[in-house]
Amino acid sequence: DERSSQDIDHSRGYLYGNWDASDALRVTLGVSYEDFEQEDFDQDGYYPKFGLRWQVNDAVTFRAAAFKVMKPVLVSNRTLEPTQIAGFNQFFDDINATESKRYAGGIDWQINERLMIGGELTWRDLDEPVFVGSDAVTEDRDEEYHRLYAYWTPTDTLAVSGEFNYDLYESDDGIATAADNLPERVRTVSLPVGVTYFQPSGFFAGVMGTYVDQKVRRSATASQADGEDDFFLVDVSVGYRLPKRQGSISLGVRNLFDTEFKYQDDSYREFRDEPATGPYFPDTTIMGQITLSF
Repeated sequence: DERSSQDIDHSRGYLYGNWDASDALRVTLGVSYEDFEQEDFDQDGYYPKFGLRWQVNDAVTFRAAAFKVMKPVLVSNRTLEPTQIAGFNQFFDDINATESKRYAGGIDWQINERLMIGGELTWRDLDEPVFVGSDAVTEDRDEEYHRLYAYWTPTDTLAVSGEFNYDLYESDDGIATAADNLPERVRTVSLPVGVTYFQPSGFFAGVMGTYVDQKVRRSATASQADGEDDFFLVDVSVGYRLPKRQGSISLGVRNLFDTEFKYQDDSYREFRDEPATGPYFPDTTIMGQITLSF
């Protein structure tokens, strides 16, 4: 049981269990109860969870999940409740008391010791409260996120990775799209491909190229712009891994060629207190990092 209190009264409890139906099949079942009150807005209910992980054979793993969630009021975005079911996230940075349903499936295939491929298909249906004075109305949002990936190590010193990501966000017309600049639709396709070289002495270097294609639509009354753009960014990095796993030193350059682009980040669907950094840098940015392990 967890409780939170600001100007909000939120009580919650949850119960989870894992059942190993066989050596190859694990089933996760759970349920949570949420009771949320904020002024005149009151919402409570039970939220079921289901997950399945099936080791089809030594090379192939199948995962699936279906669950319903109410976004809880969290302190420092932390909770004791499991945040993933069968490898799929159930908590996102939604508005407090947002109810969502997520349906997901994925497959991971270790073709050989040097090549792994896989993919995920996920859908989320959200009922998001929009607070008007002391009351709230609920508006519908829908999300799709689909991903294909491949990891290949052609030699002991070279690693190649590639992904295809499809992200679709849609919102019904309502108060938020008309008055708060919430987009009606955002479709983003990205294809990152990277190559990294690892030297036995500890030196490493890598290059990542990412193609992005995005289209954003807003309501006619929105003050922020909509539109579309596609662009290609190059990031590079070099570094050195200290002996005996004592840490690493690295230097990276994001957006190496200072490419100009228009991009809608996820700020419209994130409600964290601290600012978020987008995945792509609009200007050439140099970053250094030192990590030490004792």
